[in-house]
Amino acid sequence: MDIFIKKQVIMKNDLLKSLFLFIFVGISCMASSQMVSKPLKQIPKAETMVLCVGTIHHQHGSNPNYTYADLYRMLKKYQPDVICLEIPPSYFRTKPYLKEMTLGAIYGLEHGAKVYPIDWWSEGNPRAERKEYMKTEDYEIKQKMLDSLSLSDSVMRRFEKVYGTIEQVFKENTKGYRFFNGKDYNSYVKNMYGGLITVFGDGCMNLYSEQRNEKMMEMINTAIDSNQGKRVIILTGAEHKYYFDNALSDRKGVRLRQLTDFMPLGNEAMTQEMEQYLELGLSDEYYTNKEIMYWSALIPFFHGPNMDENPYSIHAEALKKAEKIIKKWEQSSAKNSVLLYFNQAWYHLCTKNYKTAIAFSDKTMKHLGDVPLELQNFIIPFFWRNLGFCYDLQGKRKQAVRAYLKGIKYCKEKKMNTNNIEYIFKDYDKVAYHI
Repeated sequence: MDIFIKKQVIMKNDLLKSLFLFIFVGISCMASSQMVSKPLKQIPKAETMVLCVGTIHHQHGSNPNYTYADLYRMLKKYQPDVICLEIPPSYFRTKPYLKEMTLGAIYGLEHGAKVYPIDWWSEGNPRAERKEYMKTEDYEIKQKMLDSLSLSDSVMRRFEKVYGTIEQVFKENTKGYRFFNGKDYNSYVKNMYGGLITVFGDGCMNLYSEQRNEKMMEMINTAIDSNQGKRVIILTGAEHKYYFDNALSDRKGVRLRQLTDFMPLGNEAMTQEMEQYLELGLSDEYYTNKEIMYWSALIPFFHGPNMDENPYSIHAEALKKAEKIIKKWEQSSAKNSVLLYFNQAWYHLCTKNYKTAIAFSDKTMKHLGDVPLELQNFIIPFFWRNLGFCYDLQGKRKQAVRAYLKGIKYCKEKKMNTNNIEYIFKDYDKVAYHI
């Protein structure tokens, strides 16, 4: 009997253990199931700080209150992780564009920031389209409507009463960065474009600004999406700022800042790379193709408007800068650079060293087949014309005529415009060139 009772007690204890184990496992599974099914709390993402700075194209070099140095100090103060610039992607690091935008790129490349080109233009030539449209009767009718609309716009009238017309503002070129990034200017620009679009639609009269701003904003959004929680700066022409600010103010996860939030700016000097770029147009940091960099840097100094027509119209100061660029090019260039040879010959023609110019022309001639396709119809005709000038100025008329005729023959074979041929060669094959 004792043995039976003992067995019963053992069986009961085993049963209780099994039951306890079953209950424990069940509870554990339920708890585990609840833990898995219950969503984890989302860690809030850091806000992306965005600052849009309006610039004044081509005027920072002459405006004492909004200089290139000011732009550098804005970047230095804000310390961006990401820089969006008004440069077309196809131009980025390969072709010259707006100086202040290239400076922004140099800053970013020097400081390890990500740099995004965000400019966009429609196909065709909207300015030429606008010029033709302004000759039409339709334009005259709609312009009267726009004038009436502008006169009734209180924002625009108040602006003009205080500051004058927008044309006067840019002609005077004395307003500072606070003005171009402030409420008065941006409200005026917003209403000005609003009137143009109301009357003419989004077309040539406003240079398709709505379409352009939209495309640029798409690229800005892509940059922001790829850099959440970072500090982003947008450098763009001041007339775009109102649009970008408006679009960014509604975007979740973005904290839109204004330039006044970071005042005062410092007084730091620009880097040596930036100073060299502003003086000579050279930046090893920015350009990936050094030959194109040097070629592009020389254009404003002695390939600018009418300079190639008359080599002795080029100012001495411009020639000094051209000489600096050529010397740097000589030190860094690979052998047999046809672009360098062509410019060396041109420089010596401009400085009346005709014998040296002819020597560099001989080097150029051996490598004419290396001229980049997009430059052939400029370099090759002017090469022959310049060589003719050198011979004429040395009194070697037969060699001069031979050079002119070879150049004319090339132009005709390439089916160049007759007016362009006459512009380059005039009647030098008949009348000797002289100073």
